[in-house]
Amino acid sequence: TRVLDADHLEITVEHAEGIAVGDYVENLSTQSDLTIENSRFARANSHLRIQTRGAVRIHGCEIGLPLMLTGDMNYWQEASPVRDMEIKNCRFIGDRGYVRLCPEFTPTENAPYYHGNVRIFDCVFDRNVILEANAADGLQIFGNKASDPDTELTFRAAACSEIQTDIKTV
Repeated sequence: TRVLDADHLEITVEHAEGIAVGDYVENLSTQSDLTIENSRFARANSHLRIQTRGAVRIHGCEIGLPLMLTGDMNYWQEASPVRDMEIKNCRFIGDRGYVRLCPEFTPTENAPYYHGNVRIFDCVFDRNVILEANAADGLQIFGNKASDPDTELTFRAAACSEIQTDIKTV
């Protein structure tokens, strides 16, 4: 990598075939695995943002914030897509405790989805809409329960593929 000026870098890649001006280049060697266990994220005017292609495991946590998988390839050009995430045995508390996949990108024929392989298992939710997902592939949602036995869990999905679940989509 060579700095050309304050706004431009020259990047040398090993395999340049198929790369064109305007394409995005990502250093995949910098993607970390992330494990969060037995932690509490209380109410705050914020969210938990997950941005790594590494394996993500969130187990046994209490979460009172939106758990967000963002991504931006339209404006800021930041945030890697999540490709392997398991959320298991967590308690999502209050109206803000849920999972949201909301990337900003332009889908293409070769890349119609941004996030993928997100699994939510055996969690308890205070709200009925537990997941809002856009442009995701490979969602699995099983064994989750509402804290109120009279509440029916649902989720919203737009432009998603390969959804496996035991709850209703709205």
